[in-house]
Amino acid sequence: MPYFSLHQKVHLLVDFLMGMRLPEPYEMLVDCGWSAEQLDRGWRLVEQAGRARFSEERITADRTNAELLEFKNRWFPVVRLVLGKRKPRITARLIGSYDSRSQGSAGFLVEPFLSTLSELEASDDPEERAARELLRERGLSAKAVATAARLVEQSRRLIATKPPAALLEAEARAEVELWDFYQEWAGLARRAITNRNLLRSLGLNKGGRPSRAREKEKQIGNAPPNVPKTLSVEAITPQPTTKLLKEYSHEEE
Repeated sequence: MPYFSLHQKVHLLVDFLMGMRLPEPYEMLVDCGWSAEQLDRGWRLVEQAGRARFSEERITADRTNAELLEFKNRWFPVVRLVLGKRKPRITARLIGSYDSRSQGSAGFLVEPFLSTLSELEASDDPEERAARELLRERGLSAKAVATAARLVEQSRRLIATKPPAALLEAEARAEVELWDFYQEWAGLARRAITNRNLLRSLGLNKGGRPSRAREKEKQIGNAPPNVPKTLSVEAITPQPTTKLLKEYSHEEE
């Protein structure tokens, strides 16, 4: 089953609730127990999930991590491109076994990167200083490094001041309740409603209609072989040998 973030789950439920304001899908789910009370409950779950996630510390932490992630995704590949073949040892020191798919806390990766960068800059080894200078020429300026260092320090302070356990529990509980509600009613809607347009209005059929070119290809692929509608009896009946001989002798004359 694919992973959905809280933001994506809320978005799916909001799409569903907006569609359930229409009379057609509303009436089709009445027999399953859908009512105005269920609609109100869905909106309360959306509000509850949003309020549980809202806190100044969480917003600042998310923004800080996003900026650090942007720094990592921009400069780690540059290091690999610029120094990977020229200076593999220094590349390994800077980014190690960097995985571009990693979306965890970027501060844990950026902080050692900045430390190694400072070591290269202050090194007595000409090769290491040359590597730092090459990265500076490629755009990794002192200003960019200073900005990243400030974000790392901010991330460390936020990690040290974790939100209260009660807030984390409320957030987890709100997410579970919202997702359970959505999965139950979305599943019932898929079974009770067969009209694709109505399902699409609930956010449940986003595949859309196939393009005209695809429909044409499908029609061509399913078409029967092109055979003549009528066949000459003479064409499928073995011809007597005497007739063939007469035609052959006539051609020679």
